Amino acid sequence: EAMIGKIAKLFLMCTLLLAGESFADLPYALKFSCSKSTDDVYTCDIEQLQSSKPTANTYTTWGSFLQAFQTEIESKLDISKNPSAKTDYSGFVIRFNSNIDFGGYQKTGDVITCRDATFAPMNFGPLAFQPTIDGNGKTIKNFCYIAEDVNAAFFSNLSNTTVKNITFSDAYVKAKTVSGAHLCGGACNASVVANTVQNVNFENVVVRGAVVYGWQTSTLAITAGTGNTDKNTPAVSLKKIKIDHVTLGMTPDVIAEHPMLDLIESAPSASGGIIADVGGHVSMEDSIKVLNLSVPDSISKIYKDVSGTEYIGNRYVGGIAGRFTPSARDADFTLDSIEVSADLSGLWVGGLFGRVSIDNDNLLGSSNFNVTNAKVTLNSPVYLGNTGDNRNRYFGGLVGEWIWLRGKVVLSNDTVDVSADWRGDKDFAGTAYMGGLAGFITGKEDGVSLVDVLAENNTVTAEMLTSSRNVYAGGILGRVNLEKD
Repeated sequence: EAMIGKIAKLFLMCTLLLAGESFADLPYALKFSCSKSTDDVYTCDIEQLQSSKPTANTYTTWGSFLQAFQTEIESKLDISKNPSAKTDYSGFVIRFNSNIDFGGYQKTGDVITCRDATFAPMNFGPLAFQPTIDGNGKTIKNFCYIAEDVNAAFFSNLSNTTVKNITFSDAYVKAKTVSGAHLCGGACNASVVANTVQNVNFENVVVRGAVVYGWQTSTLAITAGTGNTDKNTPAVSLKKIKIDHVTLGMTPDVIAEHPMLDLIESAPSASGGIIADVGGHVSMEDSIKVLNLSVPDSISKIYKDVSGTEYIGNRYVGGIAGRFTPSARDADFTLDSIEVSADLSGLWVGGLFGRVSIDNDNLLGSSNFNVTNAKVTLNSPVYLGNTGDNRNRYFGGLVGEWIWLRGKVVLSNDTVDVSADWRGDKDFAGTAYMGGLAGFITGKEDGVSLVDVLAENNTVTAEMLTSSRNVYAGGILGRVNLEKD
């Protein structure tokens, strides 16, 4: 028996040597340490070992790491487990002290699997404090997450916090809807960094080389919103953001097993280079760049291939956000020196935003929208969804459709180069609004035009083609609506 045991052990060792490291593990083990700083802030440091040999209190999979990490932080900061958490501590900080390599994915035929299939998002919901997340200048690379029946992102939901000094490189993120028990609303969405954010500051954050698949897609967050329209507490604040070589789209398995496809046939979908859908006040300043962004028309083709019917929902796509509903309390909203280069396809398409609409139910006075010194290069292939029912289409170098009341829209010193080929196999029944800067601007209340548009010192190069039966097109603006529909 001893000899058999030795032979078995030798066989196992040879097998491990031939196979190398397990594809189920991270390339290198993770560890963390948490302590209370002199100013009573609970601080947790995360790092990845540089050796492939794990040691005590290290974790070779993300799942085992996360379980230990969540247990630790909840023991200190979850009020149900530590009632004195808010008096014991004054805040919470997570720091990354090394680059983190998740190892990416492998592809066998058409099937992609993550190297470490144990990933689940960090969750801070039950804690007394939301953490300040400091990447410390480090990179999270080859992050891979294929989620089923939940929205996919590195962090789940973030509120009242800051994410700073971090790079996400070569991420692969997918959200699949596979049962009626999913937790995603109509269908599941995907983003690299977070699912939803509320009053969150992103500063010095880079996402590059990412591929993101889901019903709605983005890089920093799927949705951003806030119940507070005070300008001091924005839904999201963006500072020194760079998005580069990112693809946002869909693969058949995102919805192939969805049990109720008819329920999402007319459901809206948004994709944005930074955030898919934004509501409330947004602060954007100090270098916002979205470069080499690709959002192809995968949703209409895949929905038809999977369901046999045409997708007829509203599809919003923008270099910054697909859909943007600014706060009605803002006296002034300014975007300065934003740079975008993108290939975007949708029903509403804009170099910055597919659609902008102010919340006119809560207007408190005049509100101005200024876009200045923007640099946009935009190409837009035809979108083949929603071809019937006289559905309108909107294209603009800056904004596809702009609904604005009681204030000026000022477009100044912007440089825009756009090309849109919206010709389909047949004529589209609806109207196409196409403009070098904006496709359609309207602002009206009780039948009275309230919009005030000023465009000056802009440089626009535009080539726009469409097979829509009715077209409003212009080098600067497609149409300014002065009448009540």
